[in-house]
Formats: sequence, C-alpha cells, structure tokens
Amino acid sequence: MRGQLNQRGPKPSDLPIERPTRFKLLINRSVAKALGLTIAPSLNIGADEILSRSALGPVAKFGVAQI
Repeated sequence: MRGQLNQRGPKPSDLPIERPTRFKLLINRSVAKALGLTIAPSLNIGADEILSRSALGPVAKFGVAQI
C-alpha cells in the first residue's frame, strides 16, 4: 500500500544519540570580504584553519558549500 511507513529496523526512539566531540572553526577570508564582513582578531587567533582565497569554487560567493 502506498503511504505506509517502512516498518523494518529499530524505532527512532531506540537509536543512540551521538554528539560531536570537537568543532572546527574555518574562516574563509574571500567570502568574508565578498559579504563585507570584518573578522575579529580573536576569531583569527582561535581558528583551526584560515583560507585566504576561495577554496569552495563558484558557491563561495554565497558563503555556502554544497557537498
């Protein structure tokens, strides 16, 4: 029948919740400049990685990478 849920596998409420253990701060200076943003020095110091030129290709002008 159409419209029925797939009943195989565990219930969503029985699935374990996984939380991230580490977050990575990446700053793309080209995107920030294109958006007219100024990055605070404290963010530059705390950044895990700083990109000086666009590494995201044509979607970088919007500040979003589609993976």
